[in-house]
Amino acid sequence: MIFQQGRCGLSVETAAKVVVVEGDISAEGLALSEEDIKALTDADISVVFHSAATVRFNEKLKGALQTNVGGTNEVLRLCRRFRKLKVLVYISTAYSNCNRPLVEEKVYHSEIPPLRLIECAKWMDNKLLDNLAEGPTIVVNSVEEPSPGWTNSLNGPAGVTVGSAVGLVRTILCNESLKVDIVPVDWVVNAVIASAWDVAYNKKQICVYNYTSGNRNPITWREYMENCEIYGHEFPPENPIWYYSLTLTKRKWIYNILRILLHICPAIAVDFICSIYGKEKRLLSIYEKVDEFADLSSFFTMNQWTFHERNITDLIGRMSSEDKVVFPFNIERLSWKPYFRNYMYGLRKYLLKEDPKSIPTAVKRIQRLRFIHRLLKLIPLLILFLFILHMLRVWS
Repeated sequence: MIFQQGRCGLSVETAAKVVVVEGDISAEGLALSEEDIKALTDADISVVFHSAATVRFNEKLKGALQTNVGGTNEVLRLCRRFRKLKVLVYISTAYSNCNRPLVEEKVYHSEIPPLRLIECAKWMDNKLLDNLAEGPTIVVNSVEEPSPGWTNSLNGPAGVTVGSAVGLVRTILCNESLKVDIVPVDWVVNAVIASAWDVAYNKKQICVYNYTSGNRNPITWREYMENCEIYGHEFPPENPIWYYSLTLTKRKWIYNILRILLHICPAIAVDFICSIYGKEKRLLSIYEKVDEFADLSSFFTMNQWTFHERNITDLIGRMSSEDKVVFPFNIERLSWKPYFRNYMYGLRKYLLKEDPKSIPTAVKRIQRLRFIHRLLKLIPLLILFLFILHMLRVWS
């Protein structure tokens, strides 16, 4: 869909210049054939964008090192053979330095040389390496391209949002007053392209650009969840298992209690009923994966960072008015309300793969679930009222 839509605005001559090369970022030499290497070195390549990486929260650190560090080393080796190379842009998560509360726009010194780290990963076992692991980035749905709300990843907040929309995720460990640092994927691409131009024409040294939203257009986790709830009601999923009801808490002990009451107990009850009728028991195993993902996500929902963005703001100032229209990425100009409307629509269409024509029926279904949900919430109050009434009669 992306390439089909992207080609619509291209001439036949321009589209013909797009060549796909088969390779493997985790393999030595990128697993490129001699023919492809020759074609690349003869192509007078001047700009290289390196964004290939693994960004899964639960990725084994050994595989992540092999792909993200080893793969980058292989890309550097290949780029040294490009005679007319002007710029190599490496796209990484801003959380690569998540051990620092303040992240500046610079390359931080590593205590362990990258090549030595790659060698260590070859002999260290997964269990030992996993004790050193922390997770990736928060890049979210597009603003406009290839279409509003587009995404293809459940990583980051999207996984929790979809899970809560279908009634599966009922509670998460989260400090709702902290800022959630999210940036739209298409604006990230625009910023990357603009930074390549900036380095080629204005910079003579390695330059780091932090592209984030927390300083210039902040939004808290509470605001994020409220927007998702508002527009989630407008674009609900076709077959939710329950009404959207998400409780945020920053207290670990409260979260553990809520997880048992809202996740584990209902899952055990449903699986028990399924076993009686001879159906597959799987809700408890699903919740085990949900809770594992939530635990990994809590690193971002319970912490906050400050990022320096001088280089990215200076870059915006150097761009012409025409380029700012073609390559928009000024996060200050992003209006969150309409963005989140497209965000929830995109999650439904591109992640849940649901037809927009089913939205009216889904809205009616979620309204029925809301009525049942609110009715059930009144039952404990009714029981309490009857108990108090009974005690008053006894005392009188």
